[in-house]
Amino acid sequence: MLERSDRREMFWTLFLYGTPAMAEEANMTLEEYRAQIIKACHLDQEDPIAAQKITDANILTIQTWLNSMSMKSVHMVGDDCDITIKL
Repeated sequence: MLERSDRREMFWTLFLYGTPAMAEEANMTLEEYRAQIIKACHLDQEDPIAAQKITDANILTIQTWLNSMSMKSVHMVGDDCDITIKL
């Protein structure tokens, strides 16, 4: 199965079952949280598999672009953050 996955002949799908504690942690109602899971897994689409393939293609494009860069570090700055991470 791992070899098929590496050849992109098979895809893994993992999803969450929203619980009250998880929704609370996300500051959402349980219904809002479960709706977000449905949306993230493309289960609200007519063809979830096709939608996931589009997402996968977009991720691969970004991955290829990032891998083509010759970065030595990433510097992130925010309200509560100023960190440099060596790659």
